[in-house]
Amino acid sequence: MAGYEHAAAGRENLQADFRDAMRAFAAPVSLITVREQGGDWRGMAASSVSSLCMEPPSVLLAIDRASSTLETIRRVGQICVNCLSCDQQDVVAVFASERRRSERFRVGDWSEGPNGSPWVVGARAALFCTVERTVDYGTHTILMNRVEAVRLTPSGASAPLLWLDGGPARAERAAV
Repeated sequence: MAGYEHAAAGRENLQADFRDAMRAFAAPVSLITVREQGGDWRGMAASSVSSLCMEPPSVLLAIDRASSTLETIRRVGQICVNCLSCDQQDVVAVFASERRRSERFRVGDWSEGPNGSPWVVGARAALFCTVERTVDYGTHTILMNRVEAVRLTPSGASAPLLWLDGGPARAERAAV
């Protein structure tokens, strides 16, 4: 069968093929932010966020265990999931670069949310969450987070920022 020639070629090819397949899935770009107990802000870019259920309102998040932000999230237990707009690509660029770590909260308009976590003013949505459960799987930790508060920007303000084929993309409503 055409297109399936790598399926039996070995584990290393399976991982490479899986990575390429995941690039075909458009995913919203979010910043996961947390306030350290000492007051410092920490954060990371993520595209592995999805709704979990409506009752209780909750979201699922997968974070690589090598992430420097994960230990802070585990310790504090309060986060903000910032769903970004296309107008906020400059903010994502800073969070995606280890080299620019010290600049992370100097780019964009930031405020402190009801749970103490920083949120990007103008984000399409900011979900303030309590981490309720974590599960380690493979290289990642899966976090189940109860949504405690939400801040929304009007939906027509800017298109959501997506990650597709290894780079930023924008989503627009299709004419039906």
